[in-house]
Order: sequence, then C-alpha cells, then structure tokens
Amino acid sequence: MLTTLAVLMSLSGLVPIAQAGGSEVDVTLVLAVDTSRSMDFEEIGIQREGYVEALKHKEFIDAVKGGLTGR
Repeated sequence: MLTTLAVLMSLSGLVPIAQAGGSEVDVTLVLAVDTSRSMDFEEIGIQREGYVEALKHKEFIDAVKGGLTGR
C-alpha cells in the first residue's frame, strides 16, 4: 500500500492544481478510487480503510512533516 501511495504521490506533481489561498505544501496527494462498481460493499470498505490506515501511518506522516513546510 505504501508503494502505491508513493507512486501516486510522485505522479501528483504532473497534474496542475490551483493553490487554495496560496498556501505552500510539500505534498499534493491524489487518491485513485475504483468507481466502476466492480467491487461489493465489503471490498469498498476495505479500500476505504486502506486509505485511512495509510494516511494515519507514521511513515507517511513523518514524510509529510519532514518536508520544507511540514505540510
């Protein structure tokens, strides 16, 4: 899961994004979500929990906080 997040984070710099309020950030995160209805409710819950757990993971938080702006 962390590998997937790392890939998505590296690709996120390729997408032009308007900054809200001009705040500088170290991380622009893009989450890919399956919307094809190929998953049942249990699988959707597993996917959602995976996102939550990854975003709460100490290594992810440390990586974000370790940047120049800490955001």
